[in-house]
Amino acid sequence: MLVKMRDRGMSASEIAKAMGTTRNAIIGKMDLMGMTRRRRGPNLPTPPRGFVHKHAPSPPRQFSWQT
Repeated sequence: MLVKMRDRGMSASEIAKAMGTTRNAIIGKMDLMGMTRRRRGPNLPTPPRGFVHKHAPSPPRQFSWQT
């Protein structure tokens, strides 16, 4: 049943609600079964190459004891 719901594109939250359990329980069961979680929906566009996230990491800091 979990595999069928997953194949239909349901999220872990939706599956949990339908089965009467928690999202974490569903994610744990999927992990035990060796199923991978989707990171992106099938209709979401991928970011263009060279895309910089709004909150890109800042350069490493130099401390006085490092110089």
